[in-house]
Amino acid sequence: MLNIAEAILSNSTYFSKLKVKNGLIVNYNCPQMTEWANLYTHLNHFIYTIQGERRVVRPEKTINAKEGSLFFLRKSAFQQGKFHDEAWKVVVFAVDDSYLRAFVKRIQKPSQHQE
Repeated sequence: MLNIAEAILSNSTYFSKLKVKNGLIVNYNCPQMTEWANLYTHLNHFIYTIQGERRVVRPEKTINAKEGSLFFLRKSAFQQGKFHDEAWKVVVFAVDDSYLRAFVKRIQKPSQHQE
């Protein structure tokens, strides 16, 4: 099973990336060659599809990613389906759990005007 986050970090051929603190911003054309890929990530991903399609399958949910879609993929194992030869061009913002916790904590602070 391929750790996609590690593959992104270690391969500059396919992945244009910017690493910022606990986050990673990546713009790439998915290099998937097989119809189905078994993948894993230790980071949480927000994925915006610029062009193309993929299907992301997790036990509780199937996500059909297509042009203009944005979805959240929590750290996990998943299957990714490719059903045609068109490239899947995406922008991915990948963050660890500590970033998400800090973000949620910031937005959940009560307003100074609340009683």
